[in-house]
Amino acid sequence: MMKVSEAMTGDTVVLDKDARISEALSRMNKLRIHQIPVVSGSEYLGVISYSEMLRRRSIQLMAKVENFIISTPTTTPSADIMEVVRLLRDSGVNAIPVIDRKKLVGIISRLDILKKIESVYDLSGSRNSQIMSDTPIVVREDETTDVAAEHMRDLGESEIPVVDRDGKLTGILRMDSIVAAVKQGKDRVRFGEYIGYSDKVKVAAGSISDGPLSAKLFDPVRISADLMTKHNLHMIPVVDDDQRVVGIVGVSDVLDLISPGEEKEGMLIEVSGLTPDDDDLYDITYFMASKFSAKFAKLSGHNSGKLNIHIIKYKESGGIKYSIRTRLLSGNLAMTESSADWNFGKCLSEIFDGYESRIRKEKER
Repeated sequence: MMKVSEAMTGDTVVLDKDARISEALSRMNKLRIHQIPVVSGSEYLGVISYSEMLRRRSIQLMAKVENFIISTPTTTPSADIMEVVRLLRDSGVNAIPVIDRKKLVGIISRLDILKKIESVYDLSGSRNSQIMSDTPIVVREDETTDVAAEHMRDLGESEIPVVDRDGKLTGILRMDSIVAAVKQGKDRVRFGEYIGYSDKVKVAAGSISDGPLSAKLFDPVRISADLMTKHNLHMIPVVDDDQRVVGIVGVSDVLDLISPGEEKEGMLIEVSGLTPDDDDLYDITYFMASKFSAKFAKLSGHNSGKLNIHIIKYKESGGIKYSIRTRLLSGNLAMTESSADWNFGKCLSEIFDGYESRIRKEKER
C-alpha cells in the first residue's frame, strides 16, 4: 500500500481568505499550478481554482479570494493512495489538501499520483488508443483566446491543443497563458465569446501557445504520462503520422485505469462532479444510464463494464448550463462521448445516442 505521504507535495503555497484574485492569478501563473489552498490563520477553508473562475465569465481582480472558494474532500498523510484516487474521481477536483492534526501539511494532485502510478498499477500493457478521447476538441491558431477559453470551460480543462487550418498540431494553449494575456492593465478578467464588451482584448490562440508536445496512437500510455508530469500538463494530444490531432490522453484517463476490486457482472456506473444537493440530477443520471447499460448489453454482447460520467455545472445568463464528459470501458472496448447543453436530460441523451450509433456501426463492420 502506498501512502499519501509518499506522493504528496509538501511546503504548499497557500492564500489567506482576504487575499485578492489578482494575487491568486499571479501565483498560479508563476508556479503553473491550477489551484491553491485558502486558509484563515491555520484553518483550511477550501481551494481557489482556474476551473471555478472559468465558470464565471467576469472576475474583478480586486475581489477577495474567499468569494471564490470551493469545498473539497481532504485526506491525511497516512491514507491509502487508492482512496485518494477515488476521492479525486468522485469529486472532480484536481487536487486534495492533506491535513494532519487540523493543520495543512501538503496537497496531493492528479499529477502527483501520475508520477507514482507505476508503484500501484502496471502501465506496460496499456496504449494511448485504449484510453484516449477519440473526439478531440481543439482550437485553431488564428481563433481568439475567447474561443479557447469557452472550449476549456465546457470541457473542465485548463489546456487545449492548438492546430493550423489543416488540423495539424502547432502547440498547446494553457489557461494561465490566456489569463496573463487578457489581464494586462485591466481591473477585470473576462472569459467567453459572448461578453461583447468593446474593450475586450482579442488575442490569437497561436500567438501565446507553448510548443507542440504529442504522442502517437499506439505509443505506451507511459510515454503520455511522462510528458504530462515533465511539462506540468493535464493532457497530451495524440497525433497521426501527419501530425493531425486524432485524440487526447488526459490525467484522468490514465488514473481511470486504476480499478480497485474485482470486476462484477453488470455495468458499474460512476458519477462525479455533483454535490449532495443534486438529488434530482443523480436520479436522472442513474435512470438514463441504467436504460443505456441494458441496451448496451443487447447491442454489444458485453455483460460487464464501467461507465464514468463527470458533470460540470456553471451559471450563465441567469441559468445553469451543463457540460458532461463520459468514458465507456468494457472488455477491449473503450469509447468517450461529451456534450454540453442547457437541458440536462438532452445533454445525457446526446451522449447515449452517440454511443449507441457508434456501437451499431462497429457491429456492421
